[in-house]
Amino acid sequence: MRRVYGFEIMPAPFVVAHLQMGLLLQNLGVPLNEAVGERAGIFLTNSLTGWDFTGENPHLKNWPDQASGRKPNQAHTTAAR
Repeated sequence: MRRVYGFEIMPAPFVVAHLQMGLLLQNLGVPLNEAVGERAGIFLTNSLTGWDFTGENPHLKNWPDQASGRKPNQAHTTAAR
């Protein structure tokens, strides 16, 4: 399992996800190989924080602007009340 990854923030669902993935693979006839230390690609982490939108990925560079419909580097304006 080299291309399937999962992220979980809470310990109990993390353990259940490992159990379910192991059972699913076993039922499909392709169990994880414990002899070589193969494991499901499920990680206990918070994948919702720590994102860097100014990184090298050109698709993510202007993501906050694209999501809001603004042109890149357009100043935020607020209407006076």
